[in-house]
Amino acid sequence: MASKQILTAILKEKIGVVEDVENFMKENDVDEQVLKLINEFKELMKGKKLKSKKSGQKSDGKKKPPTFWNNYLKKTLPIVREEQENLQEGDDDWINKEGRWEMKAVAKKWALFKQDDSFKVLEEEYKQTQKESSETEEDDITTEEDDSITKKDEKKNKKTKKNSQKSKVTVDSDDDSDDD
Repeated sequence: MASKQILTAILKEKIGVVEDVENFMKENDVDEQVLKLINEFKELMKGKKLKSKKSGQKSDGKKKPPTFWNNYLKKTLPIVREEQENLQEGDDDWINKEGRWEMKAVAKKWALFKQDDSFKVLEEEYKQTQKESSETEEDDITTEEDDSITKKDEKKNKKTKKNSQKSKVTVDSDDDSDDD
């Protein structure tokens, strides 16, 4: 995720470059219309709003599903840790516990898994389930939004009916007092 401070620094640097170009063109007696356009562009850049996108999100703001590798990693890490707890130095599958030993072990298992014939099939199945679950989430979100909108409309209608009934009651009571 790019922080707002970094984005601001980059924008200031870009504005500085535009100012340098503007100064260079002034020194070389460029047409006033060109200088005016450069200045206008610089002002547009100064007014630019900064948006930082969080990692793990698509450009439309929805969260990206985990990749097949991430899913494999999530499932395999606890298994590797458990296997290594029971082993001692000198055992066949024992791993030297330094650095990122867990990732190295998972990467070796991943390499073997990728060579397996079922890898492509499992990967496609995983991608398909992720696609289907994201579609159902979108449907759920729109259904929830629709439900909340209809509930709000119902509340407004009830309030409107109550207010109209109250106004009728007050009008009726006024009519009664006039008749007396």
